[in-house]
Amino acid sequence: MHADRLTSFLTDWYGSPPVEPTPVEGALPLALRSWYGCVQAWGDPLTRQNYMIAAKDLVEDDGYVVFYVENQNVCEWAFRVGDEDPEVFDRECRSNQPWEPIGERLEDFLFHVAAFETVFSQWCINWLDLDAAQLQSIVSPMRLLATTTWGWPGPNTSFYRQDGVLAMAAANQPVDAPVTEDSRWLLFVGCRSQDDLDAFDRPGLPEPDYRAP
Repeated sequence: MHADRLTSFLTDWYGSPPVEPTPVEGALPLALRSWYGCVQAWGDPLTRQNYMIAAKDLVEDDGYVVFYVENQNVCEWAFRVGDEDPEVFDRECRSNQPWEPIGERLEDFLFHVAAFETVFSQWCINWLDLDAAQLQSIVSPMRLLATTTWGWPGPNTSFYRQDGVLAMAAANQPVDAPVTEDSRWLLFVGCRSQDDLDAFDRPGLPEPDYRAP
């Protein structure tokens, strides 16, 4: 099921791959083998912001395998060996802090990673300090993707989609802080074309903090 969902999402955004995606061989959990199979099929690492550790470089350390690392080496994610769809854990890099469960299984986590990384794949426009009404003024034409709740890069992270646009919203506050009506919001929007990006020049929208190109 994971392979179908991940492949469908990637195909919808990037187009059909040159070869059929199939999970790589090995003893890794199926969700991760499916991810590496998609990397091979598209001939692309599928990550732009953070980085996924190559299958050949995965190492078990005290029962945990780190597989995904934040781009500034602030945070890393791992799973415990022995489960086909294991729970995912995180911690700060280069620290002696214990691993903490994030509340997601590997299959759901990797789908979130795919969506998160796709937002940063091409043209993008970002807002870093929106109130709830401003956020809704931008995402209301889009459809909310049905995913489990994700806590990165902030609490209540959600993904939205419309044609050539993929957006990610998150409360701009610590992950463990409660989200309230006064919370401020981050919004990162990835676009497949210049025309999709230019659509955000319409009157009435808040001024973005970043736009490229």
